Amino acid sequence: DGAPAVAEGTAMGRAVAFTPALATAVLVAALCRVAVVEALVPAQVSTSPRFARRLHGAAAGGWPEGDRDLDGVRVLQERGCVVYDPVRPQAVVHFIGGWVAGVAPELSYASLLRGLARGGLLVCASRIPFFEYDHLALGERLRSEFASLHRTVLPRIVGPGVHSLPLYGLGHSLGCKLHVLGDCQAVPDAPTKAGNVLMSWSNLDASHARDITGVISNALSSATVPASVGVRGAGAFARAAQEQFLAAASQEFNPAPEAVLEMVRTHYRCPATLLVSFRDDRIDQSQQLAGVLRTSPHHRPAAPAAEAEPIRSALSVCTLPGTHTTPNLPGDEGHAAMQRLVEDYILRPERLRTRRPRRTRGEGGSATS
Repeated sequence: DGAPAVAEGTAMGRAVAFTPALATAVLVAALCRVAVVEALVPAQVSTSPRFARRLHGAAAGGWPEGDRDLDGVRVLQERGCVVYDPVRPQAVVHFIGGWVAGVAPELSYASLLRGLARGGLLVCASRIPFFEYDHLALGERLRSEFASLHRTVLPRIVGPGVHSLPLYGLGHSLGCKLHVLGDCQAVPDAPTKAGNVLMSWSNLDASHARDITGVISNALSSATVPASVGVRGAGAFARAAQEQFLAAASQEFNPAPEAVLEMVRTHYRCPATLLVSFRDDRIDQSQQLAGVLRTSPHHRPAAPAAEAEPIRSALSVCTLPGTHTTPNLPGDEGHAAMQRLVEDYILRPERLRTRRPRRTRGEGGSATS
């Protein structure tokens, strides 16, 4: 609808266009009003109570913590997660975002997460650190932290009936990889998932860091944020963050990309997976993941189904218009279709019919199963 790409819930004010040099800082430094020094320390970014309080003020749109907004959604900070609690939740979603954006999901994915909550999904968004190369350990840690949240905190928020609600993982970019790596490991007391929705799966090695930062900077260079949030120090933060990431590009991620795919083939057992790609995403590798899943003895696609049967089988693939940052930008082409797809896949699979692969140009994209 042409709405400006502004994180929902921030203060209103005169819009300021950001240059590529400032773009990386938009999602974390400028919107959060976080000091440059604090933001450059990964552990403090994800765990500092002061950081969490600042984020909550922006994410909740001025509503006091624990109060519901006009759509019946309240935003809570619980154990490193941001919880979007609707009045009558119908399913639980564990969300993990991508590099940079995943540090402050309540800002960089505000429209998506709040929209899913409005639709009846209890969304728990984990925060990830800025610079972490051990993705195997991070995936296990995030799954373990969510398991504790699901076991002890969500019953207090929603009631004991929360454990009877279906649970889905939702990831974007790096968040997809972290979900999958977490699912490949034995985590004590981790709740069983009904499925995963993986948007823009990316399994690049560290040497492609320039591609990642370039995509983010170019895509967000024309984005706007309210001037009232303040941008002092954002340029310095963007340059420092990008330089630090690129300087360590010789360090490889753990596991290496080939090892990730082998782990998926041998250990990934999530009963249902939806892979979502965007047509103009040049770092998306969902087809590669789909090929591995199709050969996995633990995750074979379902047999061809009749037209009247839902699309939610062992493996489903969907392509929508948009780019790698479409989940972050509510005004982007394909954002609304993406949100509807996630809601329908989890809550109303009967709306999604299996069909043969085909190429389309409409907003609804194409889907195969």
